[in-house]
Amino acid sequence: MTTMFYGRKQELIALREENWRQRSLLTVLQAIPGYSWGLGDVRVKSV
Repeated sequence: MTTMFYGRKQELIALREENWRQRSLLTVLQAIPGYSWGLGDVRVKSV
């Protein structure tokens, strides 16, 4: 029971993080021409 709840909670957190990542990725794409993904955060790459 606890494990199921914990798993569900992690799932929700992961979903929220995924949404945030997509939003920030869109923001970055609009702001900078060159980009790359690295370790879950956006790193600016010089063009």
